[in-house]
Amino acid sequence: MFQIYQEHSAIYLDSKAFKWLYLWCTIGFTVLFLVVFQPFGISEELHYNAKSYFDFLGLLFGVSIAVFFGLYLSQFILRPLFKMHNKPLKTYLLWFVTEPVILVAVYFVVSLFIPDLGGASQSEEWTFQFQLKNILQTLAILIFPFIITLLVTIYKYQNLKLHKLESAVHEPSVDQEKLSEIIHIKNENDQVELTVDIRDVVFLKSDNQYVEVNYLKDEQLETQLVRTRLKSILDAYPSKGLLRTHRSYIVNQHFAERLERRGSKQFLTLQLNQLRVPVSNSYLSDIKAAIL
Repeated sequence: MFQIYQEHSAIYLDSKAFKWLYLWCTIGFTVLFLVVFQPFGISEELHYNAKSYFDFLGLLFGVSIAVFFGLYLSQFILRPLFKMHNKPLKTYLLWFVTEPVILVAVYFVVSLFIPDLGGASQSEEWTFQFQLKNILQTLAILIFPFIITLLVTIYKYQNLKLHKLESAVHEPSVDQEKLSEIIHIKNENDQVELTVDIRDVVFLKSDNQYVEVNYLKDEQLETQLVRTRLKSILDAYPSKGLLRTHRSYIVNQHFAERLERRGSKQFLTLQLNQLRVPVSNSYLSDIKAAIL
């Protein structure tokens, strides 16, 4: 199960739905935690040091603002800035561990304008030890909303996959119609150069001014060059299971097996002879939605 999650972690952690849910879940959990437990000396301040509950409400508002801007900065600004998408699981975990530093820094600024509750003096709050303690406490608090958000996201994603599978089962004739069709690949002069069943097309590769069509004939992989463009073929046969993975490659969804990472690059492995075609970031989400 861990291996499955590690392979597909980017599906969940890169989505905007995950980021927004994580942000709001963290705000809600943090406010609830402060209200119920009143930790970090807040309870003593309220009961013994003549601090009012208006001060406490101000604290909750300030913490909510800090969490909102801190996580928005982390998830929606810094992550794209540092190209934090489609990464291995350990990279996401490292980002999560460093995220409390951002939150503590934002809260430190916000705390200059809101009531300060807690047992620490102002001089203590400026020390490295105090801020390190805040970072560790923030990390401990973040674990719970992060796990909750991740589980909800995985549940929703798996339900979506199940719904797609059920739709495919209940509409077999539509899928068969899409898969089975004779297509005519024309050259730039609009002349037919290759006639082939769409089910036999494995992948297409752009080669300068030509397209290299790789297809099955008598269970053998054949290749034919046609002077045309990949876009022309896609435009001529939309919704027929042809997926663009790269500016130079199109694959038949029927032959797609799995995504693989090799170094910093992604490849789509095909069922036939375990062929691999490159996948660029601009098409990655479409590929994941189609095969996972």
